[in-house]
Amino acid sequence: MNKNLLTENQNPPAQVNLNNKVILSANIQKREHYYSFSKHIHTNIELYHILSGECKMDICKETVTCRKQDVILILPNTVHSFYLDCEEPCEFQHIHFKPEFLTKLFFDQVSLLSYLISSLHFYCKIPTDEKTRRLFNAILACNQEAGSFPNAEANLYLMLLLIQILERNPSGIKPFFFESAVQNRYVTFALEYIRENYSKKILISDIAEPLHISARYLSKIFVQHTDLTVLNYINIFRINKSIELMTDTDLSLAEIAVRIGCAGSQHFSKMFHSIIGLSPHKYKQLLKNEK
Repeated sequence: MNKNLLTENQNPPAQVNLNNKVILSANIQKREHYYSFSKHIHTNIELYHILSGECKMDICKETVTCRKQDVILILPNTVHSFYLDCEEPCEFQHIHFKPEFLTKLFFDQVSLLSYLISSLHFYCKIPTDEKTRRLFNAILACNQEAGSFPNAEANLYLMLLLIQILERNPSGIKPFFFESAVQNRYVTFALEYIRENYSKKILISDIAEPLHISARYLSKIFVQHTDLTVLNYINIFRINKSIELMTDTDLSLAEIAVRIGCAGSQHFSKMFHSIIGLSPHKYKQLLKNEK
């Protein structure tokens, strides 16, 4: 990872490979009979288009009801759940995609991901329209095909869909917080540093030092960008990784705690409960039941 400070005059041109596989899944799903998926977090972005029925999501501390013809976007690192409070089925189009490519798409030197995070507060819900429906259908159709060209088409449709959501955001696009593109790169560097070093002890000064800025200044612009403190983001990222390990491995909770850089099982359990609202042991049991 290049830790040299980038100035405005050294800003390299953004390079986006349109045929990269960005969309992890895009399909139609159906849930019924009081289905419930407990609170969880992930580093990806989720999009739902409700086709029929009704579902509920607990997003952070808010309960959001989604009905037919609603579209909802959930930002990365947002604690949320999904459940039905009746027997009636709920059918929806669901898109799960990696947000990294949005950091290379810019509006006036500000990345599309930064616009999303600064304009939306954890999530956005809008009513569907003909354009939104067409874009969802096009993305799902491209995702069923293999090859570079369908990937590129799907990525382009996805960008158009995100712009459509931003334009129709009920609260409007909030003024962007950053004074310059340099600040945007500071936060991008911090996110990448955390992603590469989450299994070790991280101090804010460790991130700020190679940028030649103070830890206090980095903390300030990080909160403006993500709505989270650096410490909160590190903790959420680690819990995110712990859930991935619970899902994909047979590691014990003590082993998982070590893998994600926690100072002991007790600290891991306390941190997990503060973010998810359940103990890691209870959550692991729920994952087994849901499987």
